[in-house]
Amino acid sequence: MHDKPVLTDDQAVKQVLEGRTEVFCVLVERYQDYIFRLVGRHLPESETRDAAQQVFVEAYERLDRLRDSGSFKGWIGAIAVRRCADFWRKTKRRREVFFDSTDPVQMAWLEKFTADDCQSDFEALARQREAKVLVGKLLSALNPEDRMAVGLFYAEEYNLEEISQMLGWGLAKVKVRLHRARAKMAKAFEVIRQAEGER
Repeated sequence: MHDKPVLTDDQAVKQVLEGRTEVFCVLVERYQDYIFRLVGRHLPESETRDAAQQVFVEAYERLDRLRDSGSFKGWIGAIAVRRCADFWRKTKRRREVFFDSTDPVQMAWLEKFTADDCQSDFEALARQREAKVLVGKLLSALNPEDRMAVGLFYAEEYNLEEISQMLGWGLAKVKVRLHRARAKMAKAFEVIRQAEGER
């Protein structure tokens, strides 16, 4: 008894476009964990499931617009990132904080982000319960697009070219926006640090 051959992304996409819509389930099963993780890093937990499902709905509805069927993962990842950015645009920087200070990946990002500025002060603050609130305040200083770019670069560790594709920006724009976002967050951190010192 032989195992059924595994379809490549390219083959699955082509079959769906040819009318075998049930084959889209292959792509959903293959990338659902990836999309849930990606969306979960950028949205509150209560929004993650619906947003991830909507990503797949949008991917299915727009599948005929995929130029290179072999790059399905990057393409659907870009849809997920845009949906997250849309969420933050609509919520107008809600004050709730969606950052887990016990998550080693997110804390590693924070340490990396602040490596050049106020490292020792930040590490002291990061050990406190207010670390979660602090990060929320820093991220809230950014507009939705910059917030996404910062998260993709520092937390998700995508490279500049990947972020450029995901956000639909030119490479120069990604570099400029990351630089400005980092400067804005560093300034916000300095204000918070001074306020902490005055208590």
